[in-house]
Amino acid sequence: MRKITKQAVQAFINAQPIKLDNTEVEIDRDGRVWMLLYGNPIAVCDREGVRISTSGWETRTTKERLNGLLDHFGKPRVHAQKGKLMQDGQPWTGMWKAIL
Repeated sequence: MRKITKQAVQAFINAQPIKLDNTEVEIDRDGRVWMLLYGNPIAVCDREGVRISTSGWETRTTKERLNGLLDHFGKPRVHAQKGKLMQDGQPWTGMWKAIL
């Protein structure tokens, strides 16, 4: 896992705003914690739990950040298989998905 991913995941878990190159963790006025990649929301933590999304960007960096969160929570990793996004052996569209 890249250093920037570790730092972003730790900030997300601790609800601490941080800006690291292309990755940012923000807390909105309603108390939701967001992880943004290039300004696109890829994770949110709120009263409903933790959800992830690719925000339409199935890049290596997006998968790296999401896998950092998934590893932290002990959930199956995201990967590409024959050009399709997969998680736990199942296709995933990249749309918002609850992980906790």
